[in-house]
Amino acid sequence: MRIPRKVFVDSDPAFTQLAIAKAEPWYVDFFQRFDRLFTFGANIGTAASPIPVGPFTWHKTWQPMTLDDWRTRAAPRDRFTTVMTWQIESFTDVGGNKDQEFVKFIELPARTPQRFELAINGPQKLLRQYGWDTVDAMNVSRTPWGYRDFIHSSKAEFGVAKQTYVANRSGWFSDRTECYLASGRPALVQDTGWTAHLPSGEGLLAFSTMEEAIAGIDRINGDYDRHAARAAEIAREYFDASIVLPKLLEVACG
Repeated sequence: MRIPRKVFVDSDPAFTQLAIAKAEPWYVDFFQRFDRLFTFGANIGTAASPIPVGPFTWHKTWQPMTLDDWRTRAAPRDRFTTVMTWQIESFTDVGGNKDQEFVKFIELPARTPQRFELAINGPQKLLRQYGWDTVDAMNVSRTPWGYRDFIHSSKAEFGVAKQTYVANRSGWFSDRTECYLASGRPALVQDTGWTAHLPSGEGLLAFSTMEEAIAGIDRINGDYDRHAARAAEIAREYFDASIVLPKLLEVACG
C-alpha cells in the first residue's frame, strides 16, 4: 500500500541537520524520501540560527499534548526536578551534549535554599557532592505512569539543554517541559532561542546564566500559585493536540 504523504518529525534539532551536512549519501537519501520535514527547533532554517539546512525545508512544530492525561490535583513536594540524560550515545561525531551546559550550573544548590532532584543516568556521586539529590532516570521513566508520577510530584522543573541546542540557538523546546506545564508545574529552562516563539516570565521562565537561574527560582517561589496556573494556561494555548496537529496536517498535506 502506498503512503500518499510522508512526514518526518525531528526531535533532536541541530544534531539532525549537522549530521545531514556531513553529506553521507545514505543519510541524505533518507530525508529526501519525505514530503515534509518538521522540527522541534523553531529557529532551524531561519536567520536566528547558523545551523545549515542545505536543500531541505524544515517546518517548526511542537510535541502535541493530550492535556487530560496530565491534569493533577496532587500536592507537589518541595523539589525542582528534571529527567535528563548526561550524555547521549548517538551523534557522537557532532558532540555538544547536556553535560557541557550542566557543569556551568553545577554549584546552583549552594547558591539557593531550594532543593533539587535529578532523575539522571549521569555521575550521581559527583552531583550529590554539589548538593543535587539524584534518582535513577531509568527507574523513573520505565513506564509512562511512573514518568508522569515523578513530574506530578515535582514543584517545578529546572531544565538544562544540550550544548548544541544552546550554542546554535536552535529554538528547541523540550516535550518533557511541556509535560511539566500541562501538569500545572512551572518550568525554569535554559534558553535555546525558544523565547522568540513562546511566552516567558510567568509560568514558563528562561535562563542563560547562574544569576538568571537563581532569580527565576525566587520568582517562582515568590508567587507559586500564579506561576502554576500560568504554566497550565501555556500548555493549553500552545501544546494542546487540538491546536498543534491541525497546523501540522495543513502543512503536511499542502
